[in-house]
Parts: sequence; C-alpha cells; structure tokens
Amino acid sequence: MEGWLFIFTFNRLGLCCSHKRYFILKESFLRSFKAKPMSQMKEPNRSTIIDSNVRVIDNGRETIKKKVFFTFTMHSALDQRDQVKLGASSSEEAAKWIRSLKDAQLKENSNLEMNFLVSSKKEHSSLR
Repeated sequence: MEGWLFIFTFNRLGLCCSHKRYFILKESFLRSFKAKPMSQMKEPNRSTIIDSNVRVIDNGRETIKKKVFFTFTMHSALDQRDQVKLGASSSEEAAKWIRSLKDAQLKENSNLEMNFLVSSKKEHSSLR
C-alpha cells in the first residue's frame, strides 16, 4: 500500500505541527518520503520494520489547526515513548492504512512462527 499521510510532531512548547509525507508499505517495511519517489532506488527519509512489537491504535477524528484528520498512532510495545502519530484526510483512507499495518504485523508474526516450526522439526541428535 502507498499514499499520502500526515505525520504529527510536537515541539518543546507542546504545539502540534503536521508534515505531509508519502508512505510506502511493502511486506513488513514502512518507508516515508517527502515527495512521491520517481524510482525504486530513492532512499526514504525514514523507514521502519513492522513486527510483533509494533502496535497500531485508531485515535479517531481530530481537529488540528482547524483541519480535520483521522488519526492513528503506531508505537512500540517495548517502549511506549517510541511512537509516531499519523493522520489521513478521510476515515476510509485511515482505515485502509490501519488494516494494512495490522496485516503486515500479522504476516511478520506468521513468518517468525513458520521459521520456528521448520527449525524445531529438524532432527536433533541425542545428548546421550
């Protein structure tokens, strides 16, 4: 999945700023760009792996600087301070992103489980 989302950041005074970024979610990798990339070789501004430690929370509708956004938060289960707040211009777009991010997380979990099952089925020599 790919498309435009807003990243919300807060300065030292607690004021909110929004930055429009182009996101690409491919398999379990989420990448962000300032503009839509013209080639596959362009380096992202930021990227992350969506794994079992990532949680996605739907925050619903919010008005920020007189604009309506449908926001959701991604955070690490290991460190609640490690989070990013994202927003879409429509509820449908936000729902698609939330569903895609959760699917990527589940897919990554099932890949880890399959790797564990394959390695556990290998015959191991006895310790005796």
